Amino acid sequence: MAMKNATGPRARGATRTNGHKKKSTAKAPRFNQALSPDPTSQSGLGRDSLYLQMLNCSDDAFMLLQSQRDNDELVDLVLLEANTSALNLLKRDADDAVGQTVSLLPHALFGPILNCAQWLTPQAPQQNTSVLHERTYLKISLHQLDADCVCVILRNAHKPAVGEQLQEKLARFLEAAPDAVVVADLEGRYLHANAAACELLGYSREEILHKQFSDIIPDIQRRTLLQAKKQMADGAQLTSEWSIQRSDGRVITVEVSGKILKDGHWLGFVRDITRRKNNERELRLAAAVFDNTREAIVVTDAERNVLAVNGAFTTLTGYSEREAKGHILCEYLYRSGKHDEEFYQTLWQRVDADGHWRGEVWSRRKDGEVFPSWQNISAVSDDNGNINHYVLILSDISEKKAAEMKLSYLAHHDALTGLANRIAFNGNLERAIHHAERNSSKVALLYIDLDNFKIVNDTHGHLAGDQLLQITADRLRRCVRGEDAVARMGGDEFTIVLENISSFEDAIGVAEKVIHTMDLPVRLASGEVEVGLSIGISLFPDHAQSLNDVTRTADAAMYAAKKYARNSYQIFNPEQT
Repeated sequence: MAMKNATGPRARGATRTNGHKKKSTAKAPRFNQALSPDPTSQSGLGRDSLYLQMLNCSDDAFMLLQSQRDNDELVDLVLLEANTSALNLLKRDADDAVGQTVSLLPHALFGPILNCAQWLTPQAPQQNTSVLHERTYLKISLHQLDADCVCVILRNAHKPAVGEQLQEKLARFLEAAPDAVVVADLEGRYLHANAAACELLGYSREEILHKQFSDIIPDIQRRTLLQAKKQMADGAQLTSEWSIQRSDGRVITVEVSGKILKDGHWLGFVRDITRRKNNERELRLAAAVFDNTREAIVVTDAERNVLAVNGAFTTLTGYSEREAKGHILCEYLYRSGKHDEEFYQTLWQRVDADGHWRGEVWSRRKDGEVFPSWQNISAVSDDNGNINHYVLILSDISEKKAAEMKLSYLAHHDALTGLANRIAFNGNLERAIHHAERNSSKVALLYIDLDNFKIVNDTHGHLAGDQLLQITADRLRRCVRGEDAVARMGGDEFTIVLENISSFEDAIGVAEKVIHTMDLPVRLASGEVEVGLSIGISLFPDHAQSLNDVTRTADAAMYAAKKYARNSYQIFNPEQT
């Protein structure tokens, strides 16, 4: 039996100097005594032999060590007993090893053991360490049996230590990997799945191990699966995209890198690329919209240097992408001459402050033509709120502006004569009155009515009457200055607003000129006719102080002229109302 009692002087350790201070040792219990529940009983002695035999049969190395201390400081350990596995590990026989102090045993194991023993205390009676010994990874456990006796157990994993470490690290790495890692047999049955795979598929590990590829891959892809299996059987490593179904029924897109290992197992790394694929689709859609939209789009950097333009921009402005890229935006769009620098500064200040701006801006094409555009400008910011891009969308609104101008013209002008209508007349007279108030000047209103118009209309017909109204409007225009406003109020009534006059004489002069002009024969398609005019004159602020009063007093004066003497004028006086 390999277990041996250290009975010699060295085992007792009573006196041993060898140049050191005298060390105190206490008699240690026998190995079998330390392990026996009752070493004094007769039945316990029988069990001692069984314990010794059991220890010698163990693959683990057991050693019993006695502490040597100097002033309560551990300085060495004496080997009291060792089982067969321990002696084989030490490559010594019992007589040569038992009784020796570990510091004298030329073996690399005792250094880590002695260092670990320093930490044994009644409060921490067990310590663990490990050591690489002859390419074998040994785990060492130290147990404090009493004040001076230590039991050491060395467990041999019987695997190369470096390989075991790598294997353990690899296992931890695969389990903690952010991508799903699965192992399956060649029939597609899952043998292993890491935590990320469980999360990706929505199954527990136990549930996954009861499934196979066909359970999560749609039927339409099974033929592709067979082709991939054949390719990998030839040694190829494949990376491809697949659609798989989660436990909740949701179908996701994954990228799988797979390979058949030498042991015949299939190893796959699976990454969820659903978001990436959705982003790619959105980018393709955005690119299609960018390229095919009818509105011009410009993308700039934070300094407003052009980064990209679409085809519609080239069509609208005449500048190609090559001509525009790298240049400041204002070189192409903001030089129409219709806006001052303050307008553009305010525009970009609003964009930077609010994140967007939209409105009408006059722009210039490559050929120099100026056109009205509707622009929608947005600022694009990064995660920190800093603007890094601008996106400008613009469209030519020339047709829209022309239509608006036409509608505005029709809303404010008489369709037959082209003169201002009653709505425009009110606006013109109101502006003239405000101007006169600010400048302490006068405004005269001439209210005109054609004499005998009904006779012409009834005798020559409505077309002749319309022609007469058009000729009258043309003659009235030639009687006034460019700043004066002529309007048709309806029927055969007209008005003239005279601004910046100083006296009655100015208004009377215009009235006489109008009467003289209309004295001339009027040639109509149906024949020549003669008509006269009745004119009423009212002055602001002499006769009235408001728009309605000026109109009312001029109208009253016109009726007085028609009543007392046709083809003449009358200046308003209160008796006419």
